[in-house]
Amino acid sequence: MKKLFLSTMLLLCGFVSTQAQELDAKYAVGLLSPGTQAPDMRIHSLDGGELSLSELREKNGSYQILDFWASWCPDCRKDIPKMKAIAKDYGEYGVWITGISFDTDSTAWRKCVKKNEMAWTQLSELKKWKRGTKIDSLYNVKWIPTLYLIDPDGKVVLGTVEVKRLRATIDSLIQAGKITKFMMPEFKNVTKYIADNLHYPKTAQKAGVQGRVVVKFKVDKDGKVFSPEVSSESNYSVLPRKKHSNLSESEKTDVQVAIGALKQEALRVVQSMPAWKPAQVNGRNITIRLRVPVRFALE
Repeated sequence: MKKLFLSTMLLLCGFVSTQAQELDAKYAVGLLSPGTQAPDMRIHSLDGGELSLSELREKNGSYQILDFWASWCPDCRKDIPKMKAIAKDYGEYGVWITGISFDTDSTAWRKCVKKNEMAWTQLSELKKWKRGTKIDSLYNVKWIPTLYLIDPDGKVVLGTVEVKRLRATIDSLIQAGKITKFMMPEFKNVTKYIADNLHYPKTAQKAGVQGRVVVKFKVDKDGKVFSPEVSSESNYSVLPRKKHSNLSESEKTDVQVAIGALKQEALRVVQSMPAWKPAQVNGRNITIRLRVPVRFALE
């Protein structure tokens, strides 16, 4: 019975592989060959800006999946759960998805992305496919969904119309050690460093202002800290505890000055941190954004 079950499973695996090959042979005709340099292009992003494919790849420092799709495409919508599974299963390996939509209706595009919780970068020319778009000709996209896997050097690894084949390729690269898990940057005893080097501004102490200043910053490829900025997540309070509306005008001014002093001190201490061990993807150092809370407490 076990032998029969195993034989059946092998037959099914063979069927899946053959089916994927048949679909590729029919719909993936003319896709860029492995080893080809992936074409670059700046495209409108979902948030209204513009991004280039190479910028995204360099920022993430890892393998990039290009998912050519459209909200009006039934086969594309059917594959959304599969792509979400790809994002979940390979996120720790730094494999990033970039969706490139052939939608012309920005509202329909945004609605589909939001409804299906497609939490990866989304781009679109917002022009009619094969008539006004350029990205389709650069990548020879004649059928959607079409998927490309691009390596960190910008070379095509795979072009396919089958998610199963994409997944199998990623798995083989992991097994071969070419794709490794994402490594977060390291700095021993961050909390202790901040506590040992933080100076409570006298203006804040005098005004009775305390708070939690959340500082966002970047750690570059050499481990250096740069671009610190105060996050809107920060919060402050006044001792003895009073509502802002109960403060006099002079007290309100003192509080604002004190909060500014807390912010400046938090930025200073974060900027002063020695080099971190940088983040890595597939053995390559990358720049990454982090955040750390800096606490000022009078109680």
